[in-house]
Amino acid sequence: MDLARELIPRLRAQSHEVAYWVGLKGGGEEKFPEVIFHDHYDAWDGKPAPALASEKFDPPSADLIGRFHKTESLILTMMNKHFDWMGSDERKHLYYHMLSYWSGALKKLKPDAVIFSYIPHTVYDYLLFELARSENIKTVMLQNTMPITGRMLIYDDFREGSAELKNQMEKNKNRKFSPEDLTGNTREFYESRIKTGQDAAPQYLKESRKRFSFFNRVLLKSNAVFTSFKNGDFAERMFTRAIKLLKENIREEYNRVSTEPDFSQKYIYAPLHYQPECTSSPLGDVFVDQILMIKTLSASLPEGWIIYVKEHPSQWFKRGLNYGSVRYRGYYDQLSRIQNVRLVPVTADSHLLTQSAKAVATISGVAGSEAILRGKPAVVFGYPWYRDCRGVFKVDGADACRDALKKIENGFSVNGQSVINFLKSVDEVGIRAYIDMYGQRTSGVNEDESVSNISGAILKSLEKN
Repeated sequence: MDLARELIPRLRAQSHEVAYWVGLKGGGEEKFPEVIFHDHYDAWDGKPAPALASEKFDPPSADLIGRFHKTESLILTMMNKHFDWMGSDERKHLYYHMLSYWSGALKKLKPDAVIFSYIPHTVYDYLLFELARSENIKTVMLQNTMPITGRMLIYDDFREGSAELKNQMEKNKNRKFSPEDLTGNTREFYESRIKTGQDAAPQYLKESRKRFSFFNRVLLKSNAVFTSFKNGDFAERMFTRAIKLLKENIREEYNRVSTEPDFSQKYIYAPLHYQPECTSSPLGDVFVDQILMIKTLSASLPEGWIIYVKEHPSQWFKRGLNYGSVRYRGYYDQLSRIQNVRLVPVTADSHLLTQSAKAVATISGVAGSEAILRGKPAVVFGYPWYRDCRGVFKVDGADACRDALKKIENGFSVNGQSVINFLKSVDEVGIRAYIDMYGQRTSGVNEDESVSNISGAILKSLEKN
């Protein structure tokens, strides 16, 4: 989706000067030669924009590095996606290099606002976000409401959420909306999730399963074999593969420690997030470490309760079965040794696990929004778009988690009317738009309308400053 082509002229028409633009090459940058253009993948690799390549920005001082220690910690986890092969020292050096560049660029350009097309999570953009906030530079970003497609929220800061949504919820809190008052994809989401026996897997996951079906994986492997023959390293690759086959892989480790769930137990259902991804870093903050999340739950459990943990079905067929930074050797062993934790097979029915649970725990995943629609409280450790819905408990440690689980143990129940009112509020303030190919296919919004609606929302947000 070519947002910049629409947004830059509209910003200029409102007397905003556009100084810098990060995007994909071939996205229309030639139409705005006076704007500094920076290719997204170059920025991700730590390369400067060509227009600033000759700038001699100072290396970051100890004071600057110290002020952004937490940012550094989160960014090192984000590097699992694009820099999985890097050791910690090399990652830190790359981060310091980016800190020098982006702090220098902000000082040079002195922007009044920085606009992000989504929650910043691609290393360089998250660093830019934190630097901008530290200098009181306005930030604007979009957040989709997955699995509701075709609705987006606009934030200044993902940690604070949508002020507009909160205001609309306050207006609607004493009203009695019905499912018939919901529109389009919002109503479809609501109705599909409250039906007994409805398949809990969201559409994007079904598409992902199809994409990584057995047949398609065979094609991918065949292409890899052909490429290795072409490159002359077939024998070396086959030898490496044979060695790996002699060792336990991540799926085998998981299967070794998993057991079938007993639905008669009192339990919390805690499905793991696919990683690395925005939903856990930065949206999970410190709980990007999911073992920390499960340990916090374990330390907070009412007597007689257990936790059922299930791996995300996309983790293995997207990332493969080799160990890596996010699923290292012994990862599942560690989880299985946590008191009152049981790993359940990936094939276990998520719908049944949710329906029989006392609550669902997640960082910021779809599982939480689906839980409250099914009448189950959600305990969230991160910053999901649905955090302000009644029935969601936002926790940041064992004390808050104990308080939440105590209320649930004492009979807290999700108010169905409050959930409908919340979705109605999302309907009313959500931007009819999308930012990715999945949204384009499923939102029911055409590209021109989507771009126009996003541009209008961004301009409205800037005018508030």
